[in-house]
This record gives sequence, structure tokens and C-alpha cells, in this order.
Amino acid sequence: MEDFENMVSRAKQLGVKIILDFVPNHSSDECDWFLRSAAGEEEYKDYYVWHPGFLDEDGNRRPPTNWVSVFRGSAWEWHEGRQEYYLHQFHKKQPDFNFRNPVVREEMNNVLRFWLEKGVDGFRVDAIYHAFEIEADENGNYPDEPRNDWTNDPDEYGYTHKIYTVDQPETPHLVYEWRQILEQFQADNGGDERILMVETWSPIEIVMHYYGNETADGAQIPFNFQLISNLHYDSDAYHYEYLINNWLNLMPEGKSANWVIGNHDKNRVGSRFGADRVDLFNILLLTLPGCSITYQGEELGMLDDMCPEDTVDPQAATATGNYMDNSADENGNYPDEPRNDWTNDPDEYGYTHKIYTVDQPETPHLVYEWRQILEQFQADNGGDERILMVETWSPIEIVMHYYGNETADGAQIPFNFQLISNLHYDSDAYHYEYLINNWLNLMPEGKSANWVIGNHDKNRVGSRFGADRVDLFNILLLTLPGCSITYQGEELGMLDGYVSWKDTVDPQACNGYEENYMDNSRDPARTPMHWSDETMAGFTTGKSTWLPVSTDYRQRNVKTERGVSLSHLNVFKRLQQLRQEPSIEEGSAEVKAVSNYVLAVKRHLSGDFVYISLFNIFDSIENVNLSNVFGSLPAKFQYALVTEKSIKKVGDQVSAGSVTLMPHEAIVLRSTTTA
Repeated sequence: MEDFENMVSRAKQLGVKIILDFVPNHSSDECDWFLRSAAGEEEYKDYYVWHPGFLDEDGNRRPPTNWVSVFRGSAWEWHEGRQEYYLHQFHKKQPDFNFRNPVVREEMNNVLRFWLEKGVDGFRVDAIYHAFEIEADENGNYPDEPRNDWTNDPDEYGYTHKIYTVDQPETPHLVYEWRQILEQFQADNGGDERILMVETWSPIEIVMHYYGNETADGAQIPFNFQLISNLHYDSDAYHYEYLINNWLNLMPEGKSANWVIGNHDKNRVGSRFGADRVDLFNILLLTLPGCSITYQGEELGMLDDMCPEDTVDPQAATATGNYMDNSADENGNYPDEPRNDWTNDPDEYGYTHKIYTVDQPETPHLVYEWRQILEQFQADNGGDERILMVETWSPIEIVMHYYGNETADGAQIPFNFQLISNLHYDSDAYHYEYLINNWLNLMPEGKSANWVIGNHDKNRVGSRFGADRVDLFNILLLTLPGCSITYQGEELGMLDGYVSWKDTVDPQACNGYEENYMDNSRDPARTPMHWSDETMAGFTTGKSTWLPVSTDYRQRNVKTERGVSLSHLNVFKRLQQLRQEPSIEEGSAEVKAVSNYVLAVKRHLSGDFVYISLFNIFDSIENVNLSNVFGSLPAKFQYALVTEKSIKKVGDQVSAGSVTLMPHEAIVLRSTTTA
């Protein structure tokens, strides 16, 4: 204690404030209070939560409820001396206090007063949302919590919905009491404002209650774990924006924000997000309004240092396997992959995290070898460049390695699945803009982009995004810089075909169950190509096909669409012609969201025409002033491509200051003069 007092004294000389970690939820099982409570001493017997449990039909004693500890297993531990169970929401050596006992609450209040007298400037309150459990009924019993459906392991913390053991309505009022104690101490003793921080991993709407209510102040800093909980390695800027603004928008008026990206319960920032982003997060937290919370070592960019044999964290006590090794051991054996938590089916591909079976560091080098073979063949035999395309659904940073490295070329086309993987029906123009520009920004210099929105592994574009958007996506892919990858039938606007369970051949569906086979089957996007309105869609003169022909083949087929001027097929053909224009073939590209609704792509080559593609993603009429979107534009444009959504014709002129788009319309404009 003398050391502590000396530290506080020196801190005050230096102008450093001391915030003490306060853990009110539980004590040690070696605490004198617990020993006396376990012994049944009258004064202390209700300091903790006790219950005798129940006898089952076989006469075996079982815990009072199905409540599960954060550290696995029952939250109830039998005490032989007292012949009762005590509650521990964390480790069994950390019994929970009974905050429904007013004596306990006053004891905790006195703890705060004690440390205030020692000169601390405030408190970080740990795990506050666990402080209260639901009140026992008239018989002293507690209810079971309802089951979660993502685990069948009753020892797993997530086995139940935590409706009785966290976020009880009384808990914020406990914090309001403590804030009063701090304010009264300041009123009596003077000095700077004493600070109350509270740790809760509750939903954001509940966290806001810890700031206070209409009649009482709460904590100045209820920890904002929105960034630490919801950001991940691949989060884009819009996700950051949403999380930050959501806190600012929900925060009560007159309160101060706080920001946390690292703490003692999560991996180091540099280990979660990459060492290259350490400064990024430090700058973000320290330039946002309010208080930044920095976990020790993050200012240095410290990384995780994992030594399994030295592990003492009880939450890791049940970990198995050598999770650091992804190669065969000396006996030729391989480690198990760690479990995912969203399925209990060991036959489900997602049952494990794929840390040993995909994205191994050797894989891109295999592609480099194959590229050398293609180049050597070309050197020996002449002819055009041979092309290497590689399919990988890896994170974008890993995909970029397939382009090559400093000493070797890789694939010319490592498939860009950013659009097909991340766009969805309700994605707005800013999401499109981000995904496109992110690929262009990360792509190694001198390489060529590629764009994929449909393939044999996903539902048809028209089925995912709506038949009204088929032309929109074809125009987008064919006017972006680089290579467009079109899956057969998308140029016609083909939709998913119906394939019954009996006719299903996709092993991804056949290896599952009939009741949900459509969720896993890729067959609907693989039905035969529609060549005509004749029998079997002109695909074959035979009597059957590998998969059934879709029933709408008479309306959507090559023969029929050839005869309709603005059919999907003829729009696609016109796009192929436009791709020969120098500005689109070789020019620079700017991709911008005009608003949530409209995306714009500008293609420009010095001395040639400017081309602008516009995409109205949603179902409202939009008007665009192109001069506010792109700089130094010619005043007049003409329609170079229209669709059946358009009210204009090819060749019609329009002012750059006012372009009207119909719902789901996409167009290509060309300047009337070269630039």
C-alpha cells in the first residue's frame, strides 16, 4: 500500500491521473467475506448468491439452473462445506456478489470511498453488465435461460440466451449510485472531476443507459466497444463510418464519446488488423471527438505473442491442438482445424476455420510456375499471349498475390470476386464505388483489372438483383477498365431455373438434405443455355439434358432477343462495339457515387471523346448534374447507349448539367467534342 500511495503522490506531481480497475461483480473464493459466507455466518451468508440445487429422479444433485459460465461449464459450483451451490459467472474461484443485498451494495460503496481517499481520480468498472441476475421467485428459485441454436454443448457460454444473468434493469442504477459517491467526494474534498468508466459488452442501446437518465448522471465513460466488437480485417470505410456515427447519433445530448479498438480481452490491434494499420487506428482514435482509450502497448504497435504452454487464461483452458502448425508433424500427421461456432454439423464445410486447407503461402508460387510454362511455350511457339485465370475466393489482399511478386509474374486474371461476393440487392452506390476502387487501388502497378458479377457458383444476376437490373450490370462490367467476365446466359438476362430434388446433381446439394437442398444447390444457375424457342431451347436435339431446361426459355433466348432492338442481347452487343472505342479500351477511369442511388463511371483519353456511364440502382427517378461529379467536362453529351428503360434514343443530346435517369436505368453518354 505504501508503494501505491507513493505512486499516486508522484503521479499528482507529474499531472498524471490514476484510474483504478474496480471489479465489483465477484471476489476471490479466498476472500474473507466468501469464507465467512460459506461458513454460514449470519452477517455474511447472503453476500453471495447461494442455492441448494435440486435432486433429480435418481437422487443426484444438480445445479439450480442451466446458466453457463463465461469460462465454460455450469455457472454454479457445489460447496461441500455449506452444502449449497454458489454462482460464478466467470471462474469458479470468482464467486458472484449478491447485489440485491443492500449491505453488499454499501460495502462496494465503501470500497469506492476507500480508494478515493487514497487519491485515485476515478474507476474503470469491470464487467458491469453481469452485476445483477434476475431476482429469485417466491421459493428462492431461478429460471433456466432459453437455448441458443448454434451449439449443442451445454458447457459452452453461448449455449443459452443471457436474459437472466446480464443486462438486468437494475444495473445502470448501481452505476448512478457510484457516480453520486464520486460527486459527493469531489464536493467534500475539491479537486478535479473524478471519472467513472464502466465495461459492458451490451447492445449499444443498453450501453447508452450507463451515461445516465433524466434524473441521474451515470458514468462519464461507458466503454464504446462498437469498433472493437464489429470491425474486422476486411471492413470497409463505410463500416467504420457507420459505427462511429451510430455512437455519436445515439449518445445522449451533452455527453462525451469514447473510442476503444484494443483491450485485454481481444488480440492486439496489429495482430487483428495487420501491423501496417497500427498508426492508422491510433490516429483515428486520437482525432475523433471525445476520449480515446489506448491499451498499453498499442502505442508501440505490440503484437500477440502466443505460447500455448504458458497459457493461464481460464477461457483458453479447453483449447486443444497445435493451432500454430499447418504442416505435417514428424509422424506425417496434420492438426485439426479449429471449430466455427455457427454450425454443429461436422459434415458442414463451415464447421471449421480453414486455416490449414486453403490460402497456404506456397499456393501463389505454384501459379508463378505455371505462368512461366505459358511464357516459355509462347517463346518457343509464337502466337498471342497465353492467358492464365485463377479462381480463388480468398480475401482481397491474398488474391493480389496471384498477380505475381517482385520477381515473378502470376496470373493475368486472378478472378475479382469482390462484386459477386459483397454486393447484395440493397447495396447502394457508395458500396459499388468502394468495391470497384478498392480493387483498382490494391492491384499491383501495371496489371489489369477484371470484373465478375455472375458465375456457375452463384444464382443468376437477374435472380439475385432483379431482372430489371440485368442491363445495368452488363453495362457496368463492360465499361469499367480491364477485362469483363460474363457467365453464359447473362447477356440474355437468364434467370435461375427450377431444379427439383429428384433432378438435382450438384454434390453441394446432394450431400445435404432434401428439406433445404435449394439453399445449397448451384444447379439453378447451371441449366442449359437458351438458344431458341424450340424444343429443349435449341440446346440439343436429344430427348433430355443433364439439367432441365428452364421454363421461361421461350421468352429469353438468343433467337428471340436478336429480333428485339433493345433486348438484353442487343444491348450487350452494342457494348462490345463501344469497348473498341479508344477512351474505353485504353483510357483512364474515375468511379464515383453521385448519391446513394446513382453510380457514375467516367472513361477519358486525351484527344478523344469522354464517355460517362450512369447507373440508377434503385426504383426512383433521379437527376444528375455531371459537372458537380467530374471536373472539366464538355457542356454537351449525346446518348451512346440506351436500354428499354430509357426515354431517350441513341444520338439524342443532353446537357452535362441535367441528366434524368428512370428507375433501374443505365446509360452510356459520349461527349459531343473531344477533350
